[in-house]
Amino acid sequence: MDAIDTSAEMVDAARTRSMGAANIEFRTGDLMDVEPARYDFVSCIATVHHLPSFPAALERLRDSLRPGGVLAVLGLYRERTASDHAITLAAAPVNLLLNALSRKDVEVSPPVSDATLTYAEIRADADRVLPGHRVRRHLFWRYSLLYRKP
Repeated sequence: MDAIDTSAEMVDAARTRSMGAANIEFRTGDLMDVEPARYDFVSCIATVHHLPSFPAALERLRDSLRPGGVLAVLGLYRERTASDHAITLAAAPVNLLLNALSRKDVEVSPPVSDATLTYAEIRADADRVLPGHRVRRHLFWRYSLLYRKP
């Protein structure tokens, strides 16, 4: 298993937190440089909205999969519609509670970047690049995307 991040500091933090876990190779690198047809499973958690081009990132992730491989993305979308704002309003009490309970002793904070694409734009790009994918909207400005390469 490979764990890749452009930040050496984040890679070191992940390595430290994963002490004792077998079969993980931690690498500082760029997602866009991943070898084609290398993986059976690829996951990205709150990553792709940091990249310059969402469609290019989806293409690269798709191409990194072996036939039958699965891509799982948990990403962030930008609120624009009334339903986006309604979901945010419904999640507000849970968000406040989670913030109050969250760990404050984290030494390394990941980079934070606001999402630029709306949920509709994400779906449209995924429709073009990943035929047969599934996208679902979730609380806290998140969506999940699942794709199995033919």
